[in-house]
Amino acid sequence: MAEPSFNLGDGNWAGKSGNLLGYHKISDKFYADDLTFTRASTGTIVNAEGLIESVVSGMPRVDYLNNANGSLLLEPQRTNFCTLSNDFYNWGGGSSYITSNYATSPDGTLNASRCLFTNSGQIISIATAATGTLAGSVYIKGIDGETIQLSAGGAEDLITLTGEWQRLVVIKTNINGQININSYGGATARDFIIYGAQLEEGSYATSYIPTSGTTVTRLGENSSSSVLPNIVADFTFFVDFVRYGQYANSGVYNFAVKNSTDTDRISIYKSSSVGSLNVAYKIGGVTTVANIGASVGDFVHHKIAFVCNGTTVKVFKDGSLVDTKTGFLNSDLLTDIHLRTESISTTNQYGSKFRSTQFYLSALTDTELATLTTL
Repeated sequence: MAEPSFNLGDGNWAGKSGNLLGYHKISDKFYADDLTFTRASTGTIVNAEGLIESVVSGMPRVDYLNNANGSLLLEPQRTNFCTLSNDFYNWGGGSSYITSNYATSPDGTLNASRCLFTNSGQIISIATAATGTLAGSVYIKGIDGETIQLSAGGAEDLITLTGEWQRLVVIKTNINGQININSYGGATARDFIIYGAQLEEGSYATSYIPTSGTTVTRLGENSSSSVLPNIVADFTFFVDFVRYGQYANSGVYNFAVKNSTDTDRISIYKSSSVGSLNVAYKIGGVTTVANIGASVGDFVHHKIAFVCNGTTVKVFKDGSLVDTKTGFLNSDLLTDIHLRTESISTTNQYGSKFRSTQFYLSALTDTELATLTTL
């Protein structure tokens, strides 16, 4: 298989900082360029040691949750409406059941709280201004088999705890938001450690957003590059990523190869929570869309490659050819890579974790593409 002429991550993002360094090759020479990155607020990640840490505004986030090599994390704008995310003592009922700064938390400091319920019907709670479809989450460590109830508004979900830290998430639809944690059943005591509560408007939980008295918003982020050399005809663009959320239309996408004026583009998006993954082809300003198979739920792992050979584009997904498009006449105008577009629309609340992105100045064979995209 040919050597990629543009390579980000390569399955291992360790050590990346600042703008993310990529490489492109013209003839036999390599040139280094930056993949530009935007996020005008702080954000958090799970680092290589498994601890939650903060990343300053404008810096890309390499997250190690569920991937030892790290992934470039690009998320939508989200607000934590829980104004006391780690001050459980001042939640309703908290002074009766909470001991603050009792244990080491998932961020590695002594700021996790102990919650001790001695009987059934006991509760800590905090009201918020969140409405609609809500994702409530909290980090909890308890005794194996211990049960509590967690709610993001509406009926509580019964949760069975373990002896390790776990982030518990509940999704509720069409409600007014209030986080409740309460004892469940009988008179048996419930004794557990808690940290980092979050209530956000959306269908899935994003990375932790700390608060200390007011709501806090983490702004959306994306990456793009204009470093691609002039493409005469043949190229291959490969992405190994985890997708979640949904996108309203073909103009809002997980990733794309496009030209600077956006009249020509090949992109991937998902139009609804239950719909299939789509590839959108934009040629001379006219867009056509093809269904390339189911991608149900959130946090779904895919490997996808676009290959342009002359005027024909093939799309491979997870080891198989899923679509072919002819008539792509302006492939020489494709100069940009975009990883996640940002939208202010609440219907476009989607994100991605990019494990690897590669660009080849040649059309890989079908056999090579099947191998490259196999999960």
